Amino acid sequence: ELENQLLSIGLLIHDIFSADEKRFMSMLFDDECKCKLQLLFTIIARVANVQHAHHIVLPLIVVMLQVLNKTADETLHKFIQPTRLTQHIHTLIGIANKCQKESHAWNDEIAMNLDMLTSSLQ
Repeated sequence: ELENQLLSIGLLIHDIFSADEKRFMSMLFDDECKCKLQLLFTIIARVANVQHAHHIVLPLIVVMLQVLNKTADETLHKFIQPTRLTQHIHTLIGIANKCQKESHAWNDEIAMNLDMLTSSLQ
């Protein structure tokens, strides 16, 4: 049941992001509470570390990949130290690559966003 609740939360966050990306990102990058971005990275990494639980964080991975692709580095660095951000991004890429090995409806969206993210890192 906990898996279903986490997946439901992830889908809800994805839906909110999709409905109004600008508003979602302004809330995520709110100077009053700089921990939101870090919290999303932490949730994804911790849940994905559980064996066979990658499917639970798929919606959050898609959101994070899109946020990273649409946000200037300077803005990201305001909220997470550059070295820590690089670690988070590489962790996210590793999780997303593992997710692509499984068959699901998110593969195309993950692949497209991963390509954009990895090309921007080079």
